[in-house]
Amino acid sequence: MHRRRRNSRYVSIALVRVVCTFVLCSIAQDAVARVIQVGPQREATTLNAALARAKVGDEIVLDRAIEYPTDGLKVTVDAIEIRSAEGPEAPATIRNTSTSKSATTIEHRAEGLVLKDLVMTGGATVTCVQAKGRRLTIDNVDPTGSIWRFVHLDGARQTVIRNCDVPMLNDYNVCSFGGETRGLLIEGCTFGGSVDEHCIRLQRIYDARLRDCTFRAGGKKSALTVRDGADVRVENCTLSGPIAIGPLADGDGGINLPTGTAAERARREASLRRTGQDYTFKSCTIDTNGITVEMGVQRLTFDACWIKTSKQWTLRLNRDEYEPWRNIPTGQLVHCELTGPAGLRPFENRRPDFHVIGTIINGVRVPDTGTPTTKPGGSGGAVPGEVPSTKPTTKPTTSPSTEPTTQPGEQGSVRRDDVLGALERVEDALGQLEVARERLRSSTQPSEVASAP
Repeated sequence: MHRRRRNSRYVSIALVRVVCTFVLCSIAQDAVARVIQVGPQREATTLNAALARAKVGDEIVLDRAIEYPTDGLKVTVDAIEIRSAEGPEAPATIRNTSTSKSATTIEHRAEGLVLKDLVMTGGATVTCVQAKGRRLTIDNVDPTGSIWRFVHLDGARQTVIRNCDVPMLNDYNVCSFGGETRGLLIEGCTFGGSVDEHCIRLQRIYDARLRDCTFRAGGKKSALTVRDGADVRVENCTLSGPIAIGPLADGDGGINLPTGTAAERARREASLRRTGQDYTFKSCTIDTNGITVEMGVQRLTFDACWIKTSKQWTLRLNRDEYEPWRNIPTGQLVHCELTGPAGLRPFENRRPDFHVIGTIINGVRVPDTGTPTTKPGGSGGAVPGEVPSTKPTTKPTTSPSTEPTTQPGEQGSVRRDDVLGALERVEDALGQLEVARERLRSSTQPSEVASAP
């Protein structure tokens, strides 16, 4: 008698292929970026409603020449772009209507956000953007003078700010404090300064590049302040006003911190040992009433800079009562031109490890006091490890991108990678089914032959 094959226990390969194809097509359809249009006659009438509908890789496109009120947006979805629609009209305006003392228009906590071609406004307590995530690009976004602060970086990673025109504000134009900020590129921007604070204040900053920008003090503090961190490069910029470099030791910087307990003393000593390493100013034009270099600054380079000062000195190399604990400033002036009052000298306080090489003071070449530690035309001390040097593609896309700076595009490809991974797993499963099928055939062949009577 024939032994019956139990084919009912096995699912056909064709059926598996159909089911897998249906599932993968559904996943791929979800992975395609959408365009969410926002306007009075659009699918979403408010910016908050559009963001609530947004998924990974989506674009939120605002009708131009229209003001969009919001009480604040928290972006937690990856690879989002918010921009004005194409057209000749004025860009869309985002107005923060909150009256909170710490109102924030956009708080970024995700990975991949592009803000492009926008105007941002609000009251005197509004911060336009607070960055706590990764891969934020702010491109051609202009705040109005009524807001408090433009950009606050708090533990952000790989941030790009470009082509922005910032007027004088009440607070910082751009600041970095709180969490460590790593990977920052600011280029092609004009900053008008601050009434009460520093124009730019960078603290706990690592791997930063500022290039082709204009920084103005505006008010009573500095045009640029860079505190503790490492690998900061300022290139081809124009700076008007005081400049402060290095971590502070006075006040909250360390000296006046409490010492009542062992933990308090340890915290105070750690604060006093903070450093700023490998800061480079390359090909900059600086008009200042003083450049202050604090204790703890190591390997500060001014390379091919033109510096005009109203003081009798160019650099004030500070010293404090805790000098034995802290690093004495080191660095160099290389191929710079210094101008100022008669009798101008490079330093207010001479330091043995801060050198002058190939430098002209009021038209007279001064003797060298050392040899360059970096090539004058080289990269200096700061080479951002995460910040791209080329212009990023700001439009989110789900196709593979060859641009290293494409932020939302890279995030949009995350879903695509999931699809590809699922395809590979399905192919492996199909292969295993084929092997099992062949084994079943070989094991059932003898049983299919009729037995002799």
